[in-house]
Amino acid sequence: MRLHKLIYGLIPFALVSVGTTSYAEFEYRCLRSGMTKLEFHQACQTETIVTQLQNVVRNASLGLTRSIRTPESLENFIPFCRTSIRSGANLANCLDYSAFNGTPLAGSLADISLDWTRDEFLWRVRLRYLVPFNTLDLLALRRALMERFPEKEIQETFIRDYEWFDIVLIGHEVSDAAIEEITEEYLPNL
Repeated sequence: MRLHKLIYGLIPFALVSVGTTSYAEFEYRCLRSGMTKLEFHQACQTETIVTQLQNVVRNASLGLTRSIRTPESLENFIPFCRTSIRSGANLANCLDYSAFNGTPLAGSLADISLDWTRDEFLWRVRLRYLVPFNTLDLLALRRALMERFPEKEIQETFIRDYEWFDIVLIGHEVSDAAIEEITEEYLPNL
């Protein structure tokens, strides 16, 4: 409950203090720390994505997209490059993922994992980029990520025979408030 008060008390401040440190500690396309799931669905146009994704499924046999049937199924993971892994294709195929056209997420190269507090506020986003097989493309992607996210560490992850670059965005004020609230729940029972 206190998290709600903290967040709603800081939202007007965040909107007024453009260019300074505010409650919106990170923003990526339509995602920002502290947003609610309702705000997520509205800002990212998840209903449009699901409708368009179902059209993609009808026209292809994409196993992952079959599991995305409602806007709520995008609350924890938004896939972009998974079809490249399945087909063994290169990074260029991620750009043709037409289900996201016309939305703020169109053209994204990253698979996006979302983490929410118990009160359903966005506190962490992991952007996972499939590393291209071509060395020049790999170097260009690394450089572009360093320019786009200068304060973030690029983590390298290996899954099966594929390499990924991960960028993790954390809303520290949101996570700290949630941790404090959960800690207070644990203390009486220790």
